[in-house]
Amino acid sequence: MISVPAVAAESDHDASHCFTSMQQLYLASMRDMMQGRNSEYRLEAPVDSMEGLWSPEEEQLLNRLLHYAVVGGKQSRIPSRSCWKTQADELMFLSETCYFADRLRSYRVLSELTADLS
Repeated sequence: MISVPAVAAESDHDASHCFTSMQQLYLASMRDMMQGRNSEYRLEAPVDSMEGLWSPEEEQLLNRLLHYAVVGGKQSRIPSRSCWKTQADELMFLSETCYFADRLRSYRVLSELTADLS
């Protein structure tokens, strides 16, 4: 079993937009860790682009950290990506979004996409 960050929505665009909340959360955590601080974090509202919010180095590091994140719309057929390298037989998704309705939608779409994986 593996735990995978995931944000799913009706479209790739909507999922990517919601995923920026999780990226901002990881960015804040990473910055605090590098400075030796331990702060409480809250999910920020999604943004159209992370450009300007992170440095190129931070972007590269977070992209590596979130490489196996599942982000996409119904047409993407994305959940199996995480299983390719790990050979996991069970997935647990963590869908952190700013708005609860987006989180519920994400889990609903993920449920639909993974129904035929078993």
